[in-house]
Amino acid sequence: MNKKRYIFIDASCVGNPGPMEYRWVNKQGKELFRSKLYPKWTNNIGEFLAIVDAIQYVQKREKQGYEIDVTIYTDSQTALQRLASKKPKTTLKHGKDTTILLKKLQESLQRLKTNDITNYNIQKRDTAKHGEIPADFGRK
Repeated sequence: MNKKRYIFIDASCVGNPGPMEYRWVNKQGKELFRSKLYPKWTNNIGEFLAIVDAIQYVQKREKQGYEIDVTIYTDSQTALQRLASKKPKTTLKHGKDTTILLKKLQESLQRLKTNDITNYNIQKRDTAKHGEIPADFGRK
């Protein structure tokens, strides 16, 4: 039997741009993944990367033969729009603190162009109704 699963993602950025990290947790709040802390980035790109990484995780599990019924939740409408358009925007230039993530962003865009993600359930969490997303870092 296929069990319904939930992945909640969030990013945290102190400043804009500033040190950024992202993570995913399950419904119970158990951390499933946490990125490293990147020295200079933005929250919106962190949210976008977290979604793409979560999709890649689910795809790998499916290729291993697991049947996964998962909903990925984000609290970022901007990240969802950029995912749909496959055009995340950033004005950050290549530099010592940004090169690694700019490369990761390009790899994520390539994955989106070569993989169909339309069958994945990616939703905006209604934080007004349900409260903060369980992956929230609590740094507001």
